[in-house]
Amino acid sequence: MGVDANRKVRAGLLIREALQVLDEAGEPLPLAELLARVQPRVAFTDYELAPAGRGSEARWRVHLSWFGVVLKAAGWVVGSGQGWAITDVGRDILAQHGDAPGGLAIMAHKVYVEKHPTRTKAGHYAPILDAALDLV
Repeated sequence: MGVDANRKVRAGLLIREALQVLDEAGEPLPLAELLARVQPRVAFTDYELAPAGRGSEARWRVHLSWFGVVLKAAGWVVGSGQGWAITDVGRDILAQHGDAPGGLAIMAHKVYVEKHPTRTKAGHYAPILDAALDLV
C-alpha cells in the first residue's frame, strides 16, 4: 500500500461541520444540500478531494454520506423523506465537543457499536457472502 492508503479523511471535522450546518438550518436538509453547505466551510486536503473510487465522488462526500448511518444510530441526527435534521442529543454533543472535533467520529462509532453489536462483529457478512457464492 502506498502512503495515500494510510491517510485519513477528517471524519470528526466533517461531522462537526454537518451538525453545525443542520443546527443553523433549523429544518431538515436533503443530503445534497447538506453536502453543498458543508463544502465551503472546510479546507479539504488533496486526499479528501480525490475520488473515493474510479469515477466516484470526492472522498469527503462519500465518507460524510456513509457516516450518516452512524450519526443516526447515535441519535445525533434523524433522517426522513425531507432530509437530515439535528436532534437535541446532537446539539448537546456539538456544544460539549464542537471545539475538539477529532473525537466526534470515535464517540459516534462507539454508540453505533453499542446499539448494533451484531453488525460490527467479525463475520457479520459471512452468511450473506456464503449465500451469494452458492448462487454463483
